[in-house]
Amino acid sequence: VINKPESPVITCTASRICAGDTLTLSGLGCAGTITWSNGQTGATININPTETTVYTAICKVGNCESAPSAAATITVGAPIPPV
Repeated sequence: VINKPESPVITCTASRICAGDTLTLSGLGCAGTITWSNGQTGATININPTETTVYTAICKVGNCESAPSAAATITVGAPIPPV
């Protein structure tokens, strides 16, 4: 019996950003390759969503894949006007 890899744990630099901002997502706890729901691969990715988006990730070790991670929702809002 081959054990499935553990699902990565997603951390992010913020959960709410303004349109046009870039944010970094990291996947922790994977001894293989992390594939993100937007198709990018790597332990850390930079994203620039233009609308509220939900991200998940899987860990792949050899031919075995983990279940999807818990979802990380990045909320995109309008910039706050200066006072």
